[in-house]
Amino acid sequence: MIFQREACQPIQSPSIEVLGFELSCIKSSFAYLERQEGAYLQVAGGPDLFLPEHRNSSGQHHRAKQVAPQVSVANGSILQFSGGNISMSANEWFVKERVLEVFSAFMEQRQWPSFLHWQLLRADFTRDC
Repeated sequence: MIFQREACQPIQSPSIEVLGFELSCIKSSFAYLERQEGAYLQVAGGPDLFLPEHRNSSGQHHRAKQVAPQVSVANGSILQFSGGNISMSANEWFVKERVLEVFSAFMEQRQWPSFLHWQLLRADFTRDC
């Protein structure tokens, strides 16, 4: 498993503690954790709020959402990061602690946390409503 933060050296087989530190260093940027078979979990934003997305080994791309928003952000708020601007729903903003839970589940190949739901993205990376 490889973790890569934008413009930084890749990290082979990182621990969850290392990921926590690395996420703290992300500022309006992105990072991803990739498995050997090609599935990956990526986040954009930082250092406190993130947008997680996931591509499975079949190539389907998903955006994360939560049942209930964890922060007070209006629907339609814009995430500005090095990859561009993304209009987000309030329930798509994830705090770092929750992102670490998601990364941990991905690393250990176990069931996703119960607060997490995945929404399939189209080829142009817009979500189905």
